[in-house]
Amino acid sequence: MRRTGRPLRPDNVTDRFDKLVVGAGVRPIGPHQVRHLIASTMLDDGYGIHEVAERLGYDAGTLMRYFVRVSATRRREATQHLAELIVY
Repeated sequence: MRRTGRPLRPDNVTDRFDKLVVGAGVRPIGPHQVRHLIASTMLDDGYGIHEVAERLGYDAGTLMRYFVRVSATRRREATQHLAELIVY
């Protein structure tokens, strides 16, 4: 919200975000990609699907469908865990 109480314009938010990214010297990603990163990181850190969905303002189904990607590390961990279950 602006100080006037009116909503922010999305293009202004994106422009400001892009300037902050350049100033910080980090890999350029947009605000939408930050949401993906937050969702995946919180899930990797052990937060539940419903907790993360609530934080981002989505229902759990939408979160899982659009925002969550399995990281290579988690994929390897899952494979190792399954292998251990089969062997023992």
